[in-house]
Amino acid sequence: MIAAGSMSCSAVKEEAGGRTQVTNIVAWVVTLVTLLFLTPLFTNLPEAVLAALIIHAIWHIITARKLEKIFLVSKTEYGLAALTLAGVLFIDVLQGMMIGLVASVLLVLYQSSRPHLASLGRVPGIPRCICCPGQAS
Repeated sequence: MIAAGSMSCSAVKEEAGGRTQVTNIVAWVVTLVTLLFLTPLFTNLPEAVLAALIIHAIWHIITARKLEKIFLVSKTEYGLAALTLAGVLFIDVLQGMMIGLVASVLLVLYQSSRPHLASLGRVPGIPRCICCPGQAS
């Protein structure tokens, strides 16, 4: 089962009124049918049309100030989105998306190579349990 989708995919589902995981299954089936049978219809489609479809799909996210919420939750994710947007606007759609993809993969590799470590143990002078405040360790 599909766990999530891209921001534009999520925007399209939300705009269409999808509220459950069934929308992901329907999207998967439609995508599969499109890839298997309808791909020849899209071969002569200019790249500008693809860019216009993506911009239309994410427009309500930008106007609904959801990017501000992303900024408040994770400045790193917001930075990746800004980097990708800059790449798409100033270079090209495909290269901008590749910049975002490579930056995301590098971020995941960096974060997974530096896991959070926590040390557990007793601190001298602090009681072993809350119920016995008079006992020291």
